[in-house]
Amino acid sequence: MNYKSDNLSPRQKKNALIGIFFLSTLFVFFFIYKNKKRVEREELLNNNTETTICKIIQTSTYKGVTSTVEYKVSGKRYTYQGLSYKGIQIGELYYLKYSTIKPSISKVIYSKPVINNINDFKESKGKVTSIYSNTKINIVKIQYDYEEKKYERNIYVDDITIYKKNLEYNILVNKKKPKISYLKSIVKILN
Repeated sequence: MNYKSDNLSPRQKKNALIGIFFLSTLFVFFFIYKNKKRVEREELLNNNTETTICKIIQTSTYKGVTSTVEYKVSGKRYTYQGLSYKGIQIGELYYLKYSTIKPSISKVIYSKPVINNINDFKESKGKVTSIYSNTKINIVKIQYDYEEKKYERNIYVDDITIYKKNLEYNILVNKKKPKISYLKSIVKILN
């Protein structure tokens, strides 16, 4: 098998190798920086944390599912955009864990929804159609009827073992936005 020569002068070869080395070094520093930021974030969220309530103000499915949340700490408003889960709706309230050292570092606790006004919700029954669990999340998918329409919702829970497929559980359905529902046993009602 014969190979063609590259037709590059020694100077062009040297410049190409320098360019490859520079790009490789840039990639390595980028990945080191990203890893350091991730570790710093995890350390801040594992020590000296508090919780508050956040509101979903925006969702996006561009390049994955993300949500933007808004929350206040000591009167100062913060926003955080991070990976989210399918089915999260604008206007929903959840608990959020934030670093007391750096309050801009936070994480939404999707297994701890909050209802501000119980009068906006109606109690109903929801049937568990599937259960999913991995090292990061536990999901109970429920199916329910509201005003003669069928809905499905993924609900994120801490303890997946207490739910069984094909059983019904008490849920709270938002009267104005019936796509929003919660298992009654996990939601925190503020009033």
